[in-house]
Amino acid sequence: MTNKEFIKRINAIKNNSVREMFLNSFNGSSNYQKRKMRKMQELYERKLCDDLNYRAKAIAAYVRCFMEDFHCKHLTDAQMKELNPIIRNAIYTFLKDYADGDFFGISGTCVCNLASYWEDCEYLRVPLNENDVFGDDDG
Repeated sequence: MTNKEFIKRINAIKNNSVREMFLNSFNGSSNYQKRKMRKMQELYERKLCDDLNYRAKAIAAYVRCFMEDFHCKHLTDAQMKELNPIIRNAIYTFLKDYADGDFFGISGTCVCNLASYWEDCEYLRVPLNENDVFGDDDG
C-alpha cells in the first residue's frame, strides 16, 4: 500500500479527531514507521475479514468504548469485567452462527426477541481520545 492509498483510507474515517490523530502521527513519522503503520493496518483488516474471534473482539471493543460513561456511572470495574466476556461471547456466537448459515438459531434467538419498542439504530461518533487508543485492562 502506498502512502497515498493509506492517507486515502485514513481520510475515509468518519470521526474527525481520530482521523486527525492518525494523520498527524502518520505525516510526522519516518518512512520506516509509515511502512510499519501500513503493515499493521493491513494485518488488522485481514484479521477482521478472516478471523471471527478477532472480529468479535473488535466489535466488543467498539461496544466497550460506547459503554464507558455508563460503566463509570453505574458499574464497578469487577462488574464490567464480568459483563465484557458475556458481550464478546454473544457477538462471537452470532458471527459464527451467521458464518455457518445457522439462520434458524439466529432468527430463533435474535429476530424473535427484537422488542417492538426499540428505537431505530443511529450512527454514533467513536468516543476515543489519544489516551484511549490502546484500551485498558479492566476487561
